[in-house]
Amino acid sequence: MFVRLNAEAAEMTGDGGQQEELRKLRTEVAQLRRAMETRPAIDQARGMLMATFRLTVQQSWDVLVATSQNTNIKLHRLADALVGTVHGTPLPKAVHKQLAAAVTKVKAASAPGGTRPVSGPAHRTPERHRGTAPARKGDGPATRGHGTAERRRPQW
Repeated sequence: MFVRLNAEAAEMTGDGGQQEELRKLRTEVAQLRRAMETRPAIDQARGMLMATFRLTVQQSWDVLVATSQNTNIKLHRLADALVGTVHGTPLPKAVHKQLAAAVTKVKAASAPGGTRPVSGPAHRTPERHRGTAPARKGDGPATRGHGTAERRRPQW
């Protein structure tokens, strides 16, 4: 109600600054609504990738982003397509190929002596991936160089 009254007052006084602010707020609200609508499918797709390929949360995100960029498909539409495979809808061959390449790339990056990961701010220190980083308290063979305590995963 307050925003509407403010907008009406701005129109009456010809205040372009308030009109611009109102336009920005409307754009932001639309973007937030869109994010809330697409988030569930993206989270489901990430979960599917994590379960299928034994990826971490960050790796599943990296796979989705890389595949989206390499296929020029919006991330939420890619996620919808991945979730649709549960119901028997096959992925297009080009998407399947890019997805497989992205999975291979992130898995190779996380392997000991692997290459630089696809993306993510936690991976910006190259020495952590070359095995030359100093050992931290609690680092063992299962966690060294990865920074997380992913020791053993259940066998399902």
